[in-house]
Amino acid sequence: MAGLRSPRTRRRAVLSAMLGTAAVLANRDALAMTSTRFLPERFRPYWEDFRQRFVSSDGRVIDTGNGGRSHSEGQGWGMLFATEARDRTTFEAIHRFTLSQLRREDHLHRWLWLPDAEPRTPDANNATDGDVYIAWALLRAADIWDAPDHRMSALAIIRALETSLVRRHADLTFLLPGVDGFEHDSHWVLNLSYGVVPAWRIFARHGDRQLWHAISASHLRLLERARFGRFGLPPDWLRLERDTPEIRVSMAAEWPPRFSYDAVRVPLLLAWAGHANHPVGEAALALWRTSSPPPAWTDLSTDAVSPYPAAPGIVAIGDLLAAMVRRAATPVLEVPIPDTDDYYSSALRLLAVMAANHLEIGLRRT
Repeated sequence: MAGLRSPRTRRRAVLSAMLGTAAVLANRDALAMTSTRFLPERFRPYWEDFRQRFVSSDGRVIDTGNGGRSHSEGQGWGMLFATEARDRTTFEAIHRFTLSQLRREDHLHRWLWLPDAEPRTPDANNATDGDVYIAWALLRAADIWDAPDHRMSALAIIRALETSLVRRHADLTFLLPGVDGFEHDSHWVLNLSYGVVPAWRIFARHGDRQLWHAISASHLRLLERARFGRFGLPPDWLRLERDTPEIRVSMAAEWPPRFSYDAVRVPLLLAWAGHANHPVGEAALALWRTSSPPPAWTDLSTDAVSPYPAAPGIVAIGDLLAAMVRRAATPVLEVPIPDTDDYYSSALRLLAVMAANHLEIGLRRT
């Protein structure tokens, strides 16, 4: 839970066309997930730096910018990165810690683990993005290392997501950010950075195919509505009204009205899923090009930008987007390594590098 932190004939025809396109993309992405064309050599130096600084010997991924705590999100990222680097030893260590410390009876995971508190997991709630990343990593591990037990674990998580977290409203099918606390009488609270579209496409091959394609299509429709401020960007947290037959959204009042540390993942995940030219990606690039170095966030109510620069991990996302829209025949992503970033910035950088791997974008270490 980053930063603490989801008509008929004509619509059916449109949805059918979208599902057909999504199926093609899912097959393409499925091949990419197990490809060894670029792996692990391109990714391993970034992983080694991350592993040495943020992964403990017992498999805990440490959030150095948040008092040394750990999150299901970070555990999922660590497992995902380990598959990309083909580091099974570290993958299994992270997985064991995740199972023993965070796993709930329903196969989802507690979102928070505290190093200096008792109990270690004071909040039993899950974070949906953490569960998605864990399941995605387990599916990759099952394919890479021929580990059927990991596939079974992933399928159990996917079924739990389908059972506990899916909601429908108007034309939308979406996932709640967590089992508890985001569903109210008049509205839902959503986090669009939890829209891990590349993973959802893989889930469609293993779970309810039509459901996951509908979730992906709904995510894109929500992003069309959830654009605010001068740049037209999504907020970290979004309010979706439930007492109206139409889709009505606004910025969630409980959080600052910003495109900030959560929402920066939205254009990254869109680009990874093949939507590099999505308006949200273009809007994020416009924000990040307002100054050098780029700002860390913008207030979507006042259009103010942060008085301090974006962390290198956010810069890497902007560089990935720029590389994808560049007209050069062979786009290149330049990423520094190593540096002294905290956990979250480093994780964003690795996500950008991993996306570049699968999008066939060149990498240059600086």
